[in-house]
Amino acid sequence: LLLILISLFACSCSDIFNDKNTVSFYSSISSKVGTKAIFGDDDTNDHQMILWEDGDGVRIYSDHAMDIENNHYSDYAVTRVGESNGRSKGKLENINDLPLLWSHVYSGPYNFYAVHPISQISDGGIISNTIPNDELLMVAQSNVPNIESKINLEFNPAFSAFRFFIKPEKDGIKIKKLWVKSLTGQSLSGNFTANIANIISGNYEIPEEA
Repeated sequence: LLLILISLFACSCSDIFNDKNTVSFYSSISSKVGTKAIFGDDDTNDHQMILWEDGDGVRIYSDHAMDIENNHYSDYAVTRVGESNGRSKGKLENINDLPLLWSHVYSGPYNFYAVHPISQISDGGIISNTIPNDELLMVAQSNVPNIESKINLEFNPAFSAFRFFIKPEKDGIKIKKLWVKSLTGQSLSGNFTANIANIISGNYEIPEEA
């Protein structure tokens, strides 16, 4: 009886998820904007290209793909593979041995949401993080109609990195302090939540909550 129960349990798991059905991801950074995971050397149209750096962490969430422990998200690391057409490109490899898997009982559609650096992410692509952050926050969303072998996640920066060049009117004057203040009264730092779809469309305000 014990052998039969074990056999039935094993079959049930393999019917739903199988390692051969691991979701494969590639990443690129949108060529429409420029700021930083790290800055490139060359300015293009008054901005610098964003470049992936080996080891950049990414969390990916899916509404229907799950790992073998039934989690809807998993963490990946970027390996930079080069630049083309104004985009930095990389491949994503799972870092916790729990990659997202296609379902055997659901054909699609699938939604995938991704955030760099690794942050809290929940259903519908809602992310939580803190400003300021040492790393540029970038997000991506991919919607696929059915099971596909590879998915490209195009990342867009959620915030710009501002670089100030300040020169006194007269030589010898030293600037000791600099204040940056919101004209609308919104907080420029602290905890926040935001919707990835709104960030990508540009229809958002940060922080949406603070």
